[in-house]
Amino acid sequence: MPYLLKSEPDKYSFDDLLRDGETTWDGIKNPQALITLRNMKRGEHCVIYHSNIGKEAVGTATVVSVDSSDTKNPIVRLKAGKRLKQPKSLAMLREAPVFQDSLLFRQFRLSVVPLDDAQYEWLLHAEANVPPSATKKAAAKSSTGKKPEPAASKTAAKKSAPKKSAVKGKKA
Repeated sequence: MPYLLKSEPDKYSFDDLLRDGETTWDGIKNPQALITLRNMKRGEHCVIYHSNIGKEAVGTATVVSVDSSDTKNPIVRLKAGKRLKQPKSLAMLREAPVFQDSLLFRQFRLSVVPLDDAQYEWLLHAEANVPPSATKKAAAKSSTGKKPEPAASKTAAKKSAPKKSAVKGKKA
């Protein structure tokens, strides 16, 4: 199972992990996050997410070892992976259909979040660093040559148009 691990980059960033090569993932206090850490297995994949500053998924790591003999302080060793080709912003994650029912947004303060395979693949391979809705608007504009009209404008135009009454020649 893959995981998303949140880290405050001013405390320990993905660049720090790349520099160190390996690290112990610690400082976790939330009981649910601790359970998730204890359940990790050697060889499982992780995505490192910069929280607080940057708010984006930035790189990968692999679980090297897990010592869960101390249930309140499991020792998880991570090996640095690669930087994502394109960071995935919080806005992108919020709009991605694959994250609609994610624990990431139901329990936002969790620092260790299990991912399903589709979410992990999306984090690795989604293309643009813009929200999907912005990409759709840009595609619509380029295909028609015009900026797409927001749905609210169409509704407002219909409401402000004068209504015709059933009697010919009279307006309501």
